[in-house]
Amino acid sequence: MTQYARPDSDVSDGSWVNQAGNNTNLYQSIDESGGEDDSDYVISTDDSSASDTMEVGLSNISDPQGSSSHVVRYRAKGSDPSGFYGIPSLTVSLRQGTGTEIASSTNSSLTTSFADYNFTLSTSEANAITDYSDLRLRFVRAAGNGASETNLVSEAWFETPDASNNYDFKVGDRVKETTTTTGTGTINLAGAEDGYQTFVAGVGDGNYTYYVIESGNNWEVGIGLVTDAAPDTLSRATIISSSNSNNAITLAGTSTVFCGSPSRMEGADYVIKSGTYAADDNDSTILCDTSSAWTLTLPTAGATYLGLRYLIKKMTNDANALTISSGATDFVTEGGSLSSTMKLFLYGDFVELQCMRNPSVGNDYIWAEVAKGIKPHVATITQTSQQTIANKTLTQVTFDEDTIERGADADHSNNQIVIKRAGLYRITGYIKYVSLDNCCSAAVVMIGITPDGGSLDYYKIGTAANWTMGSSAYDKRPAPQTTFIRECAVDDVITLYTYQDDGSDEVTLVANNGGKPFLEVEEIR
Repeated sequence: MTQYARPDSDVSDGSWVNQAGNNTNLYQSIDESGGEDDSDYVISTDDSSASDTMEVGLSNISDPQGSSSHVVRYRAKGSDPSGFYGIPSLTVSLRQGTGTEIASSTNSSLTTSFADYNFTLSTSEANAITDYSDLRLRFVRAAGNGASETNLVSEAWFETPDASNNYDFKVGDRVKETTTTTGTGTINLAGAEDGYQTFVAGVGDGNYTYYVIESGNNWEVGIGLVTDAAPDTLSRATIISSSNSNNAITLAGTSTVFCGSPSRMEGADYVIKSGTYAADDNDSTILCDTSSAWTLTLPTAGATYLGLRYLIKKMTNDANALTISSGATDFVTEGGSLSSTMKLFLYGDFVELQCMRNPSVGNDYIWAEVAKGIKPHVATITQTSQQTIANKTLTQVTFDEDTIERGADADHSNNQIVIKRAGLYRITGYIKYVSLDNCCSAAVVMIGITPDGGSLDYYKIGTAANWTMGSSAYDKRPAPQTTFIRECAVDDVITLYTYQDDGSDEVTLVANNGGKPFLEVEEIR
């Protein structure tokens, strides 16, 4: 299902008019909902050197509780009677309220015939919408050349997934009803037994729940959808187990239906595993020995596992990553996109995952994080042996000691730190020289970052000049440092570079009391 926010009011007209040449209720010329209709439209009439803006309000829609499939669509064309200047570009933007631009797209490819165009909001743009009842579309014709160049728009709207695609999963206490439904289909509920409550009262309309059916000597455990109707119903969505070889049982006579958690949800079971392991639906807590790198495979998220939870924890203090996989894009990253894997790196890191419907796409399923304890990654490499830095030559700083390595890869042998988990990092580089003798000399440091498969780039220069106010050697020891925060990707390589212009080669200072050169990354969580 899809929601459509269509033009329902004029906010500002500029010099735009409708096909009849007036500027009253312009929105009515672009609010079609029955397909292509180019008989009415709006047109910009200002062909001066200034741009021309029209804005319309959109009808209210519900928050879809997700960021996917947010699309602005419009139908437009242009005109250039002179045949010389060309059709002006048209900028279409989605706005919230009077001052917030959500997303914008400039179309420089309009033709002289009406055609359909669209642009899709990014995840961050969709997430920026906080009020789906106060959205607007703005149309801006670029500045013309006085030769009657125009833009025309015949339809426009904004669409999102339906909010009804999102479901809750609930389990109620003392929920028990009878039914006289026969067969293997949807169950008509006949009312609560004495001392119990109905599914609608205990679980709620439109929610999924665990159920148990007892019909004579036959039984069935599954997941069903509760609907408030006349009568109330329970739709059998997924069969977990049954007396009929885990298929739906055939109901006959009067049967009993009640809420009951399957054994897999009791949480008492745990396993301790090392090496590659495929979890099953009887596992609850999985404690992982990562004496070597290995992969824990979960079942692909789907209706069969709706509501199932796993608590997964790394139990060894080593540098080996535990990879959690499902064989599909089931895991939601911290950036909101879907991934086929997630990783635990440090001792005690854990994640609790639950299979649920994807809030962005109601008929899809994901392993969603419901709890997580992840330690930040930190790595430091240090220089303990002096390095000669040539005059006026950008030089990579060398290191010979891994001081700290927790998650990120401290690799002094290659003079680098490698990022192992995407995220926000504070990066710091420091160096100190024994001396710079010239009065106006200075030294700098800067961070080098090489993305996986990319090329080296430099960031954030730190500068320190020769101290000339005293006669002591300490007054001639510049100590440049740089610190900044950056979003890093997996396998980004972090390095440190320095430069000095003293007029001759100089050496770094590595004395303990002077501060040894170092490079450090610290994940911000």
